[in-house]
Amino acid sequence: MLKNKRFAFMLFVLSLTAITAVSSTFAWYQIQVNASATYEGTSVGNSTKFQIGLRSEVQLPNAATYNLTVDSTNPYIYWSDGDLGYDTLDYYLSSNGYATNYLSPVTSGPHSNGNDISLKGSPSYLLGVNDTQASKSWYVNVNFVFRIIRTSSSTSYDYGDIYLKDYSLDGTGNIKQTCRVFFKSSTINSLINFNSLSGGTTPVGALMDLNSDGYYDYTTTVDSGGNVVQNEYVYGYYSGTPTYASSVTTGTGSKTFTGSCFEADHKDGTYAASFTSLGADYIGTQGLTNKGTVLASITQTESVADLNMTIYLEGYDRAFSNVVSGQRFSLVLNFESD
Repeated sequence: MLKNKRFAFMLFVLSLTAITAVSSTFAWYQIQVNASATYEGTSVGNSTKFQIGLRSEVQLPNAATYNLTVDSTNPYIYWSDGDLGYDTLDYYLSSNGYATNYLSPVTSGPHSNGNDISLKGSPSYLLGVNDTQASKSWYVNVNFVFRIIRTSSSTSYDYGDIYLKDYSLDGTGNIKQTCRVFFKSSTINSLINFNSLSGGTTPVGALMDLNSDGYYDYTTTVDSGGNVVQNEYVYGYYSGTPTYASSVTTGTGSKTFTGSCFEADHKDGTYAASFTSLGADYIGTQGLTNKGTVLASITQTESVADLNMTIYLEGYDRAFSNVVSGQRFSLVLNFESD
């Protein structure tokens, strides 16, 4: 509908059930994306259409069933004939092998803004770093495409930048803190924490209680003198090698699992570890809206703009493994084009 020189276009809802805790409790969340284009000037008419589509890694033989039309020049691009509803996104994600109804904990590992991410799986008990590439079925990846069509005597394509007009992140408890969104295009390559106004860093190295006994995990070895040595075990990514206290921990007493693998105690008889964790840098939402950040560009030479969006749960976020049963959040992103 064209009104007041504003062309509102697309709405879709993607609902996922997320496995978000070591205890396998469940949290539910909803992601909603609105795309609209804003045009200024008298040249705007009913012949102008802002269109969004999906770039697929595989061909989608049943695209028409889901109101998608294959691009006339590229069989891997599918344009929406209307809203991108849940069924359409579910078909797209499942066809490409990505998560459709739940997310598993993964990590970006060390990350600096401006660089790509390579998601890795979660560590296992006393196995440290898991450098195995995360399965596609553990996270969401959507490659959006945008174009502006002008149709009069002949079809032509306009150009402009794509922005995040506004957003909304709502939720209960701390589940929303673990969600990360990575935007990649010709103009942006950034990890975003929509729960934070400012940028920051998530430590991706940690002492953890993966066997749920209330204590940080540790290894047991026997030194050359026949003495049993228990050193705390550091998971994930850190600089150099850990150092250990000169004497063992005492006075901790009996502990039980808190519900979080990050909230444990040093066990009596163990040597406490010290280390410098590496981090995953993210940007916050400050400067991301009000046309402060160009997410993608439709150029005069390239009539289609790509914006790749990856959504995942950062397993090294300290809020991640807290008990989250019943906690929910929703993320709403509203895109626009000038």
